[in-house]
Order: sequence, then C-alpha cells, then structure tokens
Amino acid sequence: MGTVSFGKLSILGHLQAQGAMTAGDLALLEQSQPQTLTRVLAELEGQRLISRTQDPADRRRAIIAITRDGSRVLMEDMRHRDTWLAEAMARALSPTEHQLLSLAADLLDRLVDD
Repeated sequence: MGTVSFGKLSILGHLQAQGAMTAGDLALLEQSQPQTLTRVLAELEGQRLISRTQDPADRRRAIIAITRDGSRVLMEDMRHRDTWLAEAMARALSPTEHQLLSLAADLLDRLVDD
C-alpha cells in the first residue's frame, strides 16, 4: 500500500481508539476544520482504510469508521516504530539509562491509571 502520512495515521489512530465518529468529531480531535479533512478522508476512503455510512440519527451526516485494512496499516506502522525505537535504545543507551527509562515508563503508567 505504500507509506501513509502522519496525518492519515493520526486519523486512523483516533478511529481505532475512539470508534466510529463524524467528520466534525474527527476535526475536533485533530484541531482542524471539517472542510480541511475532506480531501484526506476521501483519500483514506479511496485506499479502503476508512468507510462512511449514513448516520441513522441525521441522514445528512456520515459516520466514519476504520476498516480492517485501516487497522492493519495502523498496526504495521506501530510495529515498525516499536522496532525502530527498540533498536535505537539498544544502540544508544547504557544499561543504567535503560533502567531509568523503564522507571520513567512505570511512573507514567501510574499517572495514566490515576
């Protein structure tokens, strides 16, 4: 499929994490205007990474959802980034720095859980 831009990955990430939503809801999460997303959403739909269905509550709006292919592309990107980070850490960090980073990650997890 080729590479997917960071902006498109961000949209896919929102849909994966939050579920299906309208373009207006996506625009709020992306801190942009719905009109700004029009082209990007059309490209994602053309790549079959998202689908649009009519909102049953308001037939003028579309509900946007990530597709199975969209989830796969997102997961592949995350695996690629995880691999890069693990290799960079192994190459550049000392054992003490690894321990410090692990401790910091544990602290961040605690903050998220609170």
